[in-house]
Amino acid sequence: MVNKLIILISLIIFSLTSNSQDNKDNYYKASAYIYYNILDSTIIYISKNIDSEKNNYKNYIIRGDCYFNLKMYENALNDFLTAENLKPEIAEYKIARCYSMLNDYKNAFEYLQRHLQKSEKNTQASIKLDTAFKNINTLKQWNEIWLNEWYSKAETALFDAEYAIKKNQYNDAIEMLTQFLEKRTKSHQAYYLRAKASIALQNYKAAINDIEKAIENSPKNDLYWFEKGKLNFLEENYKKAYEDFNTTINLNPDNLFYFFFRAKAAIKIENYSIALEDMNLFMKYYGREAEENYQMGLIYLKNKEFIDALPFLNIALEKDQSKYEYFTSRGIAYLNTNSPKLSESDFTMSLDLNPKQNEVWFFRGLDRAKLGNSVGACSDWEKAFDMKYVDAVEYLKKNCWK
Repeated sequence: MVNKLIILISLIIFSLTSNSQDNKDNYYKASAYIYYNILDSTIIYISKNIDSEKNNYKNYIIRGDCYFNLKMYENALNDFLTAENLKPEIAEYKIARCYSMLNDYKNAFEYLQRHLQKSEKNTQASIKLDTAFKNINTLKQWNEIWLNEWYSKAETALFDAEYAIKKNQYNDAIEMLTQFLEKRTKSHQAYYLRAKASIALQNYKAAINDIEKAIENSPKNDLYWFEKGKLNFLEENYKKAYEDFNTTINLNPDNLFYFFFRAKAAIKIENYSIALEDMNLFMKYYGREAEENYQMGLIYLKNKEFIDALPFLNIALEKDQSKYEYFTSRGIAYLNTNSPKLSESDFTMSLDLNPKQNEVWFFRGLDRAKLGNSVGACSDWEKAFDMKYVDAVEYLKKNCWK
């Protein structure tokens, strides 16, 4: 899982900008294979891009990460060195890791020291805990490196706050970051970290406020816009979320998960054409998870294309039967395709998971009436009526209250 995340981060950071549709397609396929941890296939598609873009250092970074995680350290080193030649200082840390795994101590220390001299570098804790350095972290030179003060007080403060968040010490992190921001009011990293701590505490309004300040100081950071969109979505500000995801995609159109989240927001604001367009693009490369299939099925359901919705809802429920929404949606599809027995079964499962759905009690009553269970139908409509579902009154008067 950690290896997959490392490469996914590389893909986000080194988003490809190419005029070639084939290269774009190869990149999307590579992204999906990384997500599903199929690294050999990732290498195949990134290599195709390298064949047509030999001077694009980003391709070599991604392929090098794959090789490293497949323990093909010589191949990884060659790719990172190529990337470094194309864009100096871009791969020094990765090169140091490779040399360490290859027991080339001299070069490992040389490139690690180069990395530590840069303004943007990994935290001291993450470097010391990096298992790639297990071959050199017992040597004398390792201790000597850490005698130097590589980090400023500001960097150390941010690292400490980030470490507190990782340890679930959210209130401590907020206190540290608040003190930090009293002196450095334009630190977008600090606002972002404080937002993350607030999100963990489910204080979404505070998180949105901090993300907006982070954006003020770093307006072209797609990750910040993405987080803002997710927060607005959680707060049910769906139009704002949709607009945030629009901005995110404009800043970085190569991350297909941004399209997935925009599709979810588009469904909420009933913009089904955009939702379908985004999901078709996303599902071309992904589509193995329950939530993805559910969202696709939901679009067809909202468009009243019930038969087209069923295959996606079936897949969603094959993979996850813990979500009452999945059963409810498929029940509605069955209800509208004249399958009352199947629909009743799904509504029953949904109500077992969440009995507070007044509409579902009403719908199950319709199914039971079709199946000849008048007693069960009246009972369900009574429950829907008790839960203020007004459409139940007509059915109760006509069929039950005699």
